[in-house]
Amino acid sequence: MLRRIIFCVWVCAIFLVSLLTIQWLSVDSGKPRTIEEKGEVLKLDSISVPVISDAQVTGYVIAQLAFLIDSEKAKLLPMPLEVLVSGETFAFLYDHRGRDALKRNASVLGKAMEELRGTINSRYTIEVVKAIEVKQLDFLSKEEIRDRQIRKAAN
Repeated sequence: MLRRIIFCVWVCAIFLVSLLTIQWLSVDSGKPRTIEEKGEVLKLDSISVPVISDAQVTGYVIAQLAFLIDSEKAKLLPMPLEVLVSGETFAFLYDHRGRDALKRNASVLGKAMEELRGTINSRYTIEVVKAIEVKQLDFLSKEEIRDRQIRKAAN
C-alpha cells in the first residue's frame, strides 16, 4: 500500500515537472514572431512583372509582399502609400529582371528587399517602411503560362 502511494506521488511529481518545463519553454520571449505583430501592415495584391529578354517577354515574376509601415509618417506623404509602394515595387522588380537578380537564395532576397525598402523610404526622405516580408515570389515562363491556358481551355 505504501509503495502505491509513493509511486502515485512520484508520477504526479514527474507530471508537474514536465508541465512546468513545457510552460517555461513556451513562454513568449517578447519578440514578435511575424511582421503582423510588429505594427501596421500594408499588404499588396499580387503584382505581375514582365521579364523582357532580347526584346521579347520571356515570362512573368509574380510577387506578393507585405510592408510593415509607420502609419503616422504615412499620413505626411503627399500621395497614398499604396500607390507609392506598388509603383516602386513594380519598378524595382522590373529593373532587377525578377528571375535573374532575385533567385530563391535567402541572403540575396533579403538584400534585395532591404534595397527596395531603402528606395521607397528615400523617395520622400521619410522612413515609412520599416520592413518587407515576401509572401510569394514566383517566376512563370511563357511556356508555363501557355500550358496553363491550354489545360484551362481543355477543362
